[in-house]
Parts: sequence; C-alpha cells; structure tokens
Amino acid sequence: MLATTGPRLAPGASLTSRLIASALPHIPNHGFTPSAVLAGARASEFRLKAPLDALTIDRLFPGGPTSQTAIPLRLLKRWDAMQLQAMRSHFHAIKERSGGGGLGSKAGEGSKRTFGDALTLLQDSIPNPLPLLARAGQIADESCTIANHDEGFGPRWYTSRGRLAIAYLLSA
Repeated sequence: MLATTGPRLAPGASLTSRLIASALPHIPNHGFTPSAVLAGARASEFRLKAPLDALTIDRLFPGGPTSQTAIPLRLLKRWDAMQLQAMRSHFHAIKERSGGGGLGSKAGEGSKRTFGDALTLLQDSIPNPLPLLARAGQIADESCTIANHDEGFGPRWYTSRGRLAIAYLLSA
C-alpha cells in the first residue's frame, strides 16, 4: 500500500472527519467497516466525554450501508482520495529518480481482500459493473495525465487509456 495515513486534519475538523482519518491505517486489518473506526478511535487520543462504542458510531454515521453518511462509503471515498494522492507523489518520485519509469498497482495491496466488498457500495441495487469500469477509467486517465501521455484525442488516446484500465481491472 502506498499510503496508510491521511494528512493531518485541522483541530477544528468535525469528529466524524477525525474518526474517518484515524480509521484509515486500520482498513487492511478491519476492512471498510465500523470496526476500523473503533480501532482508529482507540489508537488515537480523542477526548470524549463517554467511551466510543458501536451505538455511538451508528449515531455519528447514520443511514443505510450505501447512504452518503455511512461508514463504509465514507471510508472508501477518503481512502481512495488518499491513494490517488499517494500515487501522484510516488509517481513523481520515481520519475525524478529514474528519469521516467512506471508505477505498479501497489495502492490496494494492503486492503485487497476488503476492497471488492467496498466497491460494491458504489453500485445500485441492480448488479452493474459500470462504477468499477468508471473507476478504472478514472485511474487510467489520471495516470496518463500524470505521465504527460496526452497525444490529443484520437484512437491512440483511447487505446492507451483502455489498456491501462484493463490492466487495473485485472490487477485489482
């Protein structure tokens, strides 16, 4: 995994944001679950009036499993944004060291066993592969943009992004 902790949050950040940030290092062991939030809260030094338990967590993150306020979806979005940022930083470091080079699919290594379950949160109730395909396309496009691999729109543009998207899908 390229990144296991997110950027430090401002002291005025909301409790839910701080809990999500503290849960990120625990995703490889607990997945995108409330258990990761509890583990993160225990490992961090939160000053709370009452101990944090599962009921309190449910109240802080209301809604069903696919609602925008649910723990799994908030963890997935924060983890994903953090991994994209880490990928950019890692790519630039490799590029500076070797004058080019590539970047393997290391972002998801620590959480591969729970990542598939988390991606299902992006779907509607009908099984639909479009969210996963859209995500693969987004990563491929971001990778080509970072690598300055823009040749204008045309067959080569689509081919290079299509190959990267397929490689990402096969590696994930």
